[in-house]
Amino acid sequence: MRLPTIAAGVFACLVTNVVATALTYKLEAGEKACFYAETNKENEKIAFYFAVQSGGSFDIDYRVEGPDSKIILEGEKERQGDFVFSAQKTGEYSFCFDNEMSTFTEKMIDIEISSEHEARTAQLPSKQGTSPEQTSVLEESIFKISGQLSTISRNQKYFRTRENRNFSTVNSTEKRIVNFSVIQICLIVCMGALQVLVVRFFFQGARKGYDLIPLRQRADAGEIDLARPDKETVAATTEKTKNALTALISGAVAAQKPKNINVGQRKEATFVRYTPANQMGDNSKKQDRIIKIVERQRDPMEPPKFKHKKIPRGPPSPPPPVMRSPPRKLTAEDQEMWRIPPPVSNWKNPKGFTVPLDKRLAADGRGLHDVTINDKHAQFAEAVKMAERHAREVQQRALMQQRLAEQEKARKDDSLRALALKTREERLAQSSTPRASEESDSEDAEIRERERPDASGARKKSANCGRTEWAQSGGSRGFDSGFNEDNHYDKPLFAAQDAISSIYRPRANVNDDSFDDDAGDKEMAKIHKISRFGEALGKGPFEARPMPRQTVGTRRTRSVRKEAADPFNVDKFLSEVDQSTSSKRGYGLQADGGGGGRQAKRARVDDDDDEGGGGGE
Repeated sequence: MRLPTIAAGVFACLVTNVVATALTYKLEAGEKACFYAETNKENEKIAFYFAVQSGGSFDIDYRVEGPDSKIILEGEKERQGDFVFSAQKTGEYSFCFDNEMSTFTEKMIDIEISSEHEARTAQLPSKQGTSPEQTSVLEESIFKISGQLSTISRNQKYFRTRENRNFSTVNSTEKRIVNFSVIQICLIVCMGALQVLVVRFFFQGARKGYDLIPLRQRADAGEIDLARPDKETVAATTEKTKNALTALISGAVAAQKPKNINVGQRKEATFVRYTPANQMGDNSKKQDRIIKIVERQRDPMEPPKFKHKKIPRGPPSPPPPVMRSPPRKLTAEDQEMWRIPPPVSNWKNPKGFTVPLDKRLAADGRGLHDVTINDKHAQFAEAVKMAERHAREVQQRALMQQRLAEQEKARKDDSLRALALKTREERLAQSSTPRASEESDSEDAEIRERERPDASGARKKSANCGRTEWAQSGGSRGFDSGFNEDNHYDKPLFAAQDAISSIYRPRANVNDDSFDDDAGDKEMAKIHKISRFGEALGKGPFEARPMPRQTVGTRRTRSVRKEAADPFNVDKFLSEVDQSTSSKRGYGLQADGGGGGRQAKRARVDDDDDEGGGGGE
């Protein structure tokens, strides 16, 4: 049993077709390291594996080059990689790692490079009694075991890499915490020392103007050396001052120089020994010459001689393929549908062709549109018609209401005119009745009071003065009578001013001599006697006052002429209208008890006329 096992181990050591190199390398900061593998066969498989175990961010730059310096693999800041490629050429392949990105950090790298050989380097020794089939089965088992071992080794390397990275992260975190703690402690100590210095400076008596105190008067000056310095000290001080002033001046001059102009330093002249060569078959000896090469003078204001050119943009990405259905044969209907008539212009016809109307309309395209009539046109027309009918009805209704109002107004005017005519007739009928003696005496007294001159010596005129004069003069003046040639006005301007001003004022007593404390009672008794207020004050039935009679006084003679006859038959017309309308509408003038309401209205109108006549007289 031991013999086959030993034989298998020897076969695994000698017959394996893979040569592997695995190592762990420490790469310093800024270092570049290369490893090499040589191949003797073309198209040989080469496996390359690396992983950063520790250091920094666990990243590294790598590059794989072939025998002709051709770059096969390249990467920057990679943590790990596992690649397999075929060697196109025989020779030496280089695997380089670069840590120039790190300034202080060193990195630990795990590297494995393996190459494959096609020929076997050894064979198992054959034994008597063994068949070739048994040997091949043993080889296959050994190959399987070798593959499993390589897989296990790769997994172990992966876990080890993770463990190293975790340990490195923990150590780095610990170092950072320690460093931050130390820095924080140093800052606290420095701030405390600075505070102590500031407090000490303020409490040591440092004050403004301390440097202006002469040295001889300072308490801490000590001994003052007033010896004259030697020449070396003076020269050193002078040189130091000169250098400081030169630095200031050179800085000011450099600040004034233009900054956009490239004025570089000129290179030093170089000397070259020149020996002429043989030319055109001349074999004579030539003398050597020394040539001085000086850089050509360059204009600092010269514009650049190069020109920026835009690189033409590359072709865009190809359009995506569009999947279309296969073409089908057009039918006659499709061809007729796609037939486009020739264009016919409505404005230009340079050759003067006669274009038929159907061709012109076909070119216009209006025949291709479906004409649809909107129902809203009919609705709108119907609405307009109904609105017009309604407007006519409203107009007719308004016209009828206006006519009825006019007729009502005409009837009211006729009734009022008839009422005025009856009132005038009753007034004329009552004008012949004599007045009581006491009323005539009071009216004569009032007339005398009105005609008394005022303070200015002018007599007062009543509102009826002009009316009385007009009635006495005939009552009618027209164009046939000369139209009042001596007077251009038909009535006085301020005839009613006194009457207007005394309407709402209490009347004074006619006789000023009889004024006493009982004047108010007398006036009230006089008002009670007037029949106008009799019904309102409970003094018997309402009776109309008789019209004033004609009186002849000592100072004025008053005469009233009767009205002339009706020349135009107006009164007759009004009486007829009154008779025709009184049966239809009474306008509130007919009372249920007879003519009491009409007589009351007539008496009220007579009283108003008496008051107006009394004021005028």
